[in-house]
Amino acid sequence: MDIFVDENSEPLVYLLPAGRVKNHSAIRALIKKHGGETVKKYSKNVTAILVDEAGGETPNKFAIPVLKPSYIEACVEEGALLEDDDFLVAGSVQSSQRASRTVSTGSAKPRRTPFTNGEVWKMVQFADSHPEYKPEGRKLWQMGVDQGIFDRSVESLRQRWKMAIREMLSMPGGRVRLRKLAKEEAITQTPTRSELLSPTKRKGLPSSLSGSRKSSKTAPSATPTRRSNKGK
Repeated sequence: MDIFVDENSEPLVYLLPAGRVKNHSAIRALIKKHGGETVKKYSKNVTAILVDEAGGETPNKFAIPVLKPSYIEACVEEGALLEDDDFLVAGSVQSSQRASRTVSTGSAKPRRTPFTNGEVWKMVQFADSHPEYKPEGRKLWQMGVDQGIFDRSVESLRQRWKMAIREMLSMPGGRVRLRKLAKEEAITQTPTRSELLSPTKRKGLPSSLSGSRKSSKTAPSATPTRRSNKGK
């Protein structure tokens, strides 16, 4: 099945820099098996650059997205070409400020806005109200998009749940923290980017989210007080 093709069935082109992808041969084989092409040199015809981590990229004058190789594997797993927002390599120019770009089809891809705390909490509530669907799947989010509840793609919602929200909810105090952030956002009426949900921000979480709180009170001594036998 052809996955890595454009709307005109032309192959999409992926650049795999030498020594920058651990499972280079496997990723290259998947791309070619599903209709795409791989190259070794940078050009304006490249759809995306695939690397394991940021650093040492070719000067990117065409603002081509730098993606994790896992994007290719995810597309094959789903049997469809997915949105690449959640696969941007942390530290690359495109991960902090993604410019609009024009792919080989001639159509421009607009920059996506980050998820806000309000959106994240809405996703949690929607998942809670439909326990018959697994949030890791597509049916739940497809229903939300069809009903006009979410103004994002189904895959973008699903990936956000799988890559961040699910783990945050499993942490002690995670749900309470998310609800509090969404409430604060609603009160100030200022949409706030959900930094806590970024996979690259999980280290160094505040104690209110990680569940580790230090008590200011001194714990009672476990050693019982001994009474003197004098005078008996």
